[in-house]
Amino acid sequence: MRSPWALGRMPLSSSPQTGRTRPEQEQLPEQFGFSNGRNSVYTSRTMMFAELSALFAVCPSQSSKNEYLSAATDNNALSKKTATTRRRTVQRLTELYALDRSVTLFRLLTQAWDADAEARPLLACLCAQARDPLFRSTTDIVLAVKLGETLTVEQICEFLERQHPGRFSINTRRSAARNLLSSWLQSGYFTGRKRKLRKRPTVTPTVVAYALALSALMGRTGQMLFSTPWLRMLAKKDELNAATRSVPRAHRSL
Repeated sequence: MRSPWALGRMPLSSSPQTGRTRPEQEQLPEQFGFSNGRNSVYTSRTMMFAELSALFAVCPSQSSKNEYLSAATDNNALSKKTATTRRRTVQRLTELYALDRSVTLFRLLTQAWDADAEARPLLACLCAQARDPLFRSTTDIVLAVKLGETLTVEQICEFLERQHPGRFSINTRRSAARNLLSSWLQSGYFTGRKRKLRKRPTVTPTVVAYALALSALMGRTGQMLFSTPWLRMLAKKDELNAATRSVPRAHRSL
């Protein structure tokens, strides 16, 4: 039986193997669903894990894009008060996750989602990062925070201004910083309401398998699979090696 994780005859080697290029600068293969654009959902929204979970709860993984959209707008699966809010919310979810099985990143996400409930926050984070350069550009500042230490909105604001000087107004930059920090919280990297304390996220074999799939879609093979931002954000190399040994053989059928 063919693994649902198998990527078939896709031209994986056609993507550049660029070594140490910064993740937000590397051009990713958009034919698989990656995004390289400047627009970002995070100036107005978070990664919306709760909304994605609510939509997936009422739509089977084989649903079409129109079925996802109908569930959100016609059936109000996201519990929004007005039709306008429903449309805007599902539009943002589409920007973050595609909601389209013809998009490889999303198809693999739904398969992994069904396989492992514990993995869902990090699976959503990985997909959202793959589709939003601003979100993935904050990986370095998050990974630099030691376990038990704090990260503040102000620190992310300063980081955004250093990385993207003059790109955002003060209000937009602060809104983006709040939404980005909230997204890392939703992903399992922080805990706490007022003070965001760094913690270790839950990295299951399914999460590692999805991250490896993203790396393969970038054209990486062998040890180069581990040089991508998707693997780097999960754990230290020795921890990743242990987790990878736990990945079921079928999930490693790239």
